[in-house]
Amino acid sequence: DSWFSHIAVEVPGEDCSNEWCEPVTDEEYAKLNG
Repeated sequence: DSWFSHIAVEVPGEDCSNEWCEPVTDEEYAKLNG
């Protein structure tokens, strides 16, 4: 199990926005770790 849930980065500026992508399963996340 991974403790990582999400990360948020806030950068000041004009015309900035956040993009939330789709959730991933544990299996998909494990593939990223090799």
